[in-house]
Amino acid sequence: MKKTLKHHKSKHNDKHRKPTKKPREVQEQPDPCCINQEAIEKKNIWLMKELQKHPLYELEGGKWRIVIPKQFKRKYSRHMGHFIDYFNRIKFGQ
Repeated sequence: MKKTLKHHKSKHNDKHRKPTKKPREVQEQPDPCCINQEAIEKKNIWLMKELQKHPLYELEGGKWRIVIPKQFKRKYSRHMGHFIDYFNRIKFGQ
């Protein structure tokens, strides 16, 4: 007589395992992204060069304008506070 195995779903659906994720610690105060105004200016120029390597354009009022992609904002989110102001000054020529 040949033995057959029973279905082992209850052992293989991970119900017996404990969660391995630990809760994230909340950071009280984020560190400043740049030390001083000169560092902010250098970082803004560098970010603009990075943005121009892979530009994303949008038709706005009959003219093509460069826009900031979501992945760029996510990658450099730490600097977006000062870069957005710089970008808008460059974009609108102010």
